Amino acid sequence: MKRILIRAEDKNIWEKRSPIIPADLENIVKETGAEAFIEKSDKRFFAEQEYVKAGTRETTGMEKGDVIFGVKEIPVEKILDKKIYLYFSHTIKAQKENMEMLKRIIDSGSTLIDYEKITDAEGRRLIFFGPFAGDAGAIDIIWLMGENWRAKGLETPFGRIKQALEYNSVADAKEKISRIGTLIEKEGLPEELCPMVFGVLGYGNVSKGAQQILECLPVQQIEPDNL
Repeated sequence: MKRILIRAEDKNIWEKRSPIIPADLENIVKETGAEAFIEKSDKRFFAEQEYVKAGTRETTGMEKGDVIFGVKEIPVEKILDKKIYLYFSHTIKAQKENMEMLKRIIDSGSTLIDYEKITDAEGRRLIFFGPFAGDAGAIDIIWLMGENWRAKGLETPFGRIKQALEYNSVADAKEKISRIGTLIEKEGLPEELCPMVFGVLGYGNVSKGAQQILECLPVQQIEPDNL
């Protein structure tokens, strides 16, 4: 591994995540002697200067990387020949929308290391979404519900909920949403929205994160057969 590069995420305009934090990248550079590059981005959570201090150099584009790290899918037109890519490709279930991207990886003579396929000796995934994904997803769904009903002329307590990125932390979000939950408990919801049912599938990390947000509201858990 001679040159590693952290790409600028461009699938979504709100994507701020980075696959490697500055402190870890500094350790990688020290332990392997690899050159490191950071593709310029105006929205990454960590400032580029933090990566520069960790021993990386700024660049535009991905050409300088032999091993390219990302988070989300890479646009087909940006995939370069004969590189090693690490990211969530969302192709292992033959997702139709990403088959063109996978074909381009193959045709380019590159190697794809999908985070979903990095497992231990027993086949258990080592890189996966944690509860934060469920936290953010549940908050944004409830926020969107409020926005949807407001657009239809119906004011609800959910209209007071903000997007996940506007809260300082999960604890902050839970505290604020719990206040709204108390309001719902006292005043109820508009009649046309009742009964309101949230369906949560699965028992993994994401599900647990979503459930802890929903529990800030006056919910009652029931089994699907009792619905």
